[in-house]
Amino acid sequence: MKPLPAADVALLKRWTTRLLLGNWTHAGYLNWDTGHGMQRLHSGQYWAWSMQGLLTIAAATEFAARPQHPRWAKAIFDRGLRLYARWADEAGELVAPQLPFDMVSAHRDHDLYASRMAANAMRAIRLGLGSASSTDPPPFYSYDRELQRLAVSTPSYSTAIVPRTHDAFQYGGIELARLLGPRGAVAATTGGVPPAGFGVVVRDAADRVVLASQPGRPRNASLRLEHGRTSTGSFKALTAIGTIRAGRVQVTTTHTFRSRTIEERWDVRCPGGGCAGYDVDVQLPTWGEHASIEAFARDAAFPLAVPGAAPVPLEGVGRIELGASADSGYAVTGLRGGPGALLVPSAAPRRQRTVPHPGPGVAVRILQDGRLTHATLAATLTPRGLRD
Repeated sequence: MKPLPAADVALLKRWTTRLLLGNWTHAGYLNWDTGHGMQRLHSGQYWAWSMQGLLTIAAATEFAARPQHPRWAKAIFDRGLRLYARWADEAGELVAPQLPFDMVSAHRDHDLYASRMAANAMRAIRLGLGSASSTDPPPFYSYDRELQRLAVSTPSYSTAIVPRTHDAFQYGGIELARLLGPRGAVAATTGGVPPAGFGVVVRDAADRVVLASQPGRPRNASLRLEHGRTSTGSFKALTAIGTIRAGRVQVTTTHTFRSRTIEERWDVRCPGGGCAGYDVDVQLPTWGEHASIEAFARDAAFPLAVPGAAPVPLEGVGRIELGASADSGYAVTGLRGGPGALLVPSAAPRRQRTVPHPGPGVAVRILQDGRLTHATLAATLTPRGLRD
């Protein structure tokens, strides 16, 4: 065909960068939030179809913004095939289950899912990618300045923050929308609202929710990157600051992403003399009906995932382990809250459409029936799991 104009090639390079760093994870699975909502979200056949984009980036090197991008795309594509094979092995079948994470989308064609995956492998062979070199990408991110959506992936985890959703789906806010581990396993949640998702929940003296930082269909929410970061790239440390407000109450969440950990700080404020009789909880969710939660103090360890268990003082607790097994879930360390902070365990909540398997949770109550002026909590999240 006739060579494309230079402006078109430049546009394609920017677009392939956006696709590679904004839509994919190191595990080979999509890091996706879609304007089509539940019509496509976590549809296996669309994951398989999207992998053709990785093949294009790997093979059409003239459209790569950086020389390493085709090698990164090849590495992610290979991991996608391995992830599909692993899901099939775990199910004891020749093909993987139809619904990733058991999330029901509108597009469910099991034969098409399996055949597309097989076709992807054959296309890769015909393109000569079987012998092509690949390079494991470093931690990377993509920030959409219009939607303010931030997608982050490292060899140890993947996540996204979605403060503007245009009501396309039932989750969203200034918190981690989901948290997957190093091989695509769910570490905490697949995209819910509290108590099946991360986030601050503020209640008034009448026990009404005044503000949630991950409300789903968020309003008055924004997210910005610190230090004038570009829209896409690799990182060693990446800080994003989200804010959301309702009336006089404002929540600011500061996320610092590193290769293996996510450092979180939540600041909740009610200026002008404060708000009397308020409760402030920071929710820590789990995935799976049989997930456990265990707190480790200086001289003891004790379970928290016990229905009806009494609140536990946060003081003296150095680590909390949350998850269904040693190969999934996450650890919370470096907990720093104000005096009187409590750990409040809760049973598994009702299923949400985007969280089909919610597990028990624990809330860090940083204010109980008090005057809210400024309440804060800091913690470090470390996803667990084996790496390829």
